[in-house]
Amino acid sequence: MVKRRADRKWKLSSLFWRYLVTTGVMVAVCTVLWWMAVVACISVGFVYQASVGARNLQKTQERLLRQEEFQGEEIPFYYDWCLVNEDGTVLQAKMSEKVLKQAKNVEGDDGMRVFPYSKFFHAVSLKDGSRCVLAYDYSMPYVNPMLQRYLPDFQVTATLLLFVCWGVIAVTRTRKYTKILQNDTRAVRAAADLVASQRLDEPILPEGKIRELNDALETIEKLRVELAASLSRQWAMEEQRNQELASLSHDLKTPLTVIRGNAELLEEEELASWQEASVEAILRGTLHLEEYVQELRSVAAGSGESSEEFRMLPLKKFIERCREDGEALCAAKKISLKVCISEEVVRRSDEGFSFRGQEMQLLRAIRNLIDNAVRFSKEGQEIVLEIQEKDDRLILTVQDSGPGFCQEALAKAGKIFYTSEKHRASEGHLGLGLYFCCKVAARHGGDLKIENGEKGGRATLVIVYGFLGDLG
Repeated sequence: MVKRRADRKWKLSSLFWRYLVTTGVMVAVCTVLWWMAVVACISVGFVYQASVGARNLQKTQERLLRQEEFQGEEIPFYYDWCLVNEDGTVLQAKMSEKVLKQAKNVEGDDGMRVFPYSKFFHAVSLKDGSRCVLAYDYSMPYVNPMLQRYLPDFQVTATLLLFVCWGVIAVTRTRKYTKILQNDTRAVRAAADLVASQRLDEPILPEGKIRELNDALETIEKLRVELAASLSRQWAMEEQRNQELASLSHDLKTPLTVIRGNAELLEEEELASWQEASVEAILRGTLHLEEYVQELRSVAAGSGESSEEFRMLPLKKFIERCREDGEALCAAKKISLKVCISEEVVRRSDEGFSFRGQEMQLLRAIRNLIDNAVRFSKEGQEIVLEIQEKDDRLILTVQDSGPGFCQEALAKAGKIFYTSEKHRASEGHLGLGLYFCCKVAARHGGDLKIENGEKGGRATLVIVYGFLGDLG
């Protein structure tokens, strides 16, 4: 089926040549019409031809020679003239001072350049010994002397009118073809914005007039369809993961309740000192597990945020809690914990400095980092917890003596459910630790940095002292 003309698609090069050809044709037609109008003005006796002065020069000279006494009013108005006696004195003149300066010295034929036309001179020797110098140019004077006197120069006006017509043609044609380009590029930009804003349920209709941009619209439409299908699969997997996570966090509540209840009963009995320490460790670990379960429920619900409120935390007490939790985690594997605190942090602690934050979230993040370090360290090795301050930021770095992070871990650490130990997923290691650390750091205006140090892996948690917290 033959497409309608309105549905034709132009190549960009064809559109360019079409613009040049149509604009050129319209300029040529305009020029022909302009010339026909000028010729019509001459034909109807509205203006003289530009050569009227040169053509009538001989007749005017003969008329001057027949005169017994000079009569300047008989000289046609399209001449400028001056009457000069034998000693060069100007007797009469009808010309500008600038032209007169040269004309009074002319004895035959001469000329000079005067904007906008060149002036040509012709001297006529009269009977009384004086001479009349005629000045003329190649312009198109009006036939009516009054019009010539009061109206603008016809030739200049007509030429300017032609240039204006050319300009109007160029502007209108350029606007027309620019609009075609703008409409097509606007459609491409709108299609790209549609995909960027993930409004993938709205189809993109390739209706451009330029073939290359129309092809771009078709490509964006294919991208939209493929992206929509990919996101649909991803959202389905996300929903399934959230359901499994919600089920897991729900199932953990019962055994945790049993463990905590029995530990509390044991705590009420008379126990040996080492038994009391073990019961306290069980209760503390149970509390931590309950906090993890709460985080799992938040992730499963899709919020990914903690319900704990921000409050003022004494820096000294916070550091002590980090030390206690770290020593408890290291003791089980007979690993020593070395805590290095910078002088600035010590000074602030002694001055009673407090900062705004979520205490349980921050402590849990530090425990996760130390727990990772313990898992990759061998018995008898040392883990270093370094606490520094820089630019109103609290910087907590955990350094272990293990093998360090692999390249994949350095690239993906902090992503939910990522773990470099694939076999540990069956043992309950789901890759949530560093993910929680990243979320906590972001809520406190900072970030988490994972790298390899000189002895092993290094994890640095940065928080901002004065950050208001993610309250949205």
